[in-house]
Amino acid sequence: MADAAVLMDAIHLTKNHYFKKTMHKDGRFSYEFDPSGQKKPAAYNMLRHAGTVYAMLEIFELTDDPAILTAATLGLNYLIRHMEPFSINGKETCVLVHNDTIKLGGNGLSLIALAKYCAVSQSREHVPLMRKLAEWMVLTQRKDGWFPVHKMIKSRRQVSNFVSGYYPGEAILGLARLYRIDPDDRWLSAARKAAEYIIHVRDRDKPIPDHWFMYGLKDLYRLRQHRDYLDHSLKMAHDICRDQIHNHPVRPEWNGGYIVNRPPPRSTPAACRSEGLCATFKLIRDYGDPPDRQALAPIKRAIQAGIDFQLNMQVKGNIKFSKKWLGGFMESPVNPSIRIDYTQHNISSLILFYHILTQDAASSAGPVV
Repeated sequence: MADAAVLMDAIHLTKNHYFKKTMHKDGRFSYEFDPSGQKKPAAYNMLRHAGTVYAMLEIFELTDDPAILTAATLGLNYLIRHMEPFSINGKETCVLVHNDTIKLGGNGLSLIALAKYCAVSQSREHVPLMRKLAEWMVLTQRKDGWFPVHKMIKSRRQVSNFVSGYYPGEAILGLARLYRIDPDDRWLSAARKAAEYIIHVRDRDKPIPDHWFMYGLKDLYRLRQHRDYLDHSLKMAHDICRDQIHNHPVRPEWNGGYIVNRPPPRSTPAACRSEGLCATFKLIRDYGDPPDRQALAPIKRAIQAGIDFQLNMQVKGNIKFSKKWLGGFMESPVNPSIRIDYTQHNISSLILFYHILTQDAASSAGPVV
């Protein structure tokens, strides 16, 4: 069972190898590596790039290693170079664009990464850019709180029918974290309207296990203590804990993971659920009533089991890999492929659980973690 020291060793391994050695001089990552050579590399994804930069900034916040901040800043600048102006009804906004495509999650994750950079660098240089990214989300949001534009071809302004289960949560978290830096009521109002829509309309019958939304609800509750946010977080946490694998009769190495779509359990779904559970744990620990706090023990057990499963997916010296890939996370127990988002989510969950284990009880006035 991993303790805080084990988690810190795993975080340092990723910091010192994977995150520093897979970044190119232009700020782009070596996106994916399959030691078997059987898997066709996936196309570069700027949303995953933004999330990986965010995880690197979390590592800097924890370790104060200037080299990881330098690498993260390089990655952030690459992200910013893919942002372009976009006019809506005569108002200038900004969007993340990749292959002529705009995504709601792109603006949301860009805000999350930029907000973390503001926090760790004590710089407000990117706040004007962040306002324009948020403005696009606010101007495309419906009055009922839903974000109808999840994907758009920029050159034709053609809105796709594609709908992501995760983009709204990313947008809510990005807006909430911008509000902490730039307390404009438009950002908080948009985030709260979107959260209410998800709780009472989209997820009314069956909540999606959305780690970004669980992060967002934690942040929103610290800003406005609305009981719906805490109750919905508990529902999502309950469902995640219920679906976790325990005492598998044939595959004990699967314990702590989750079957999503089909077996085997994969590291990234486990990591995302660990992230969401950590966010809800912190929310309940800091703000829950005594009946709510009864959920803390089972949630913590689920996080621990998930983290133990995830750590088995980390590359720690396997001869199939060069030192460049040390600290990266493989897709699953049967697939050794490494990708930036696999490592991003696993590292973020390890950092969050490290804070829990070391009793880092951040208050609403403290740093956002």
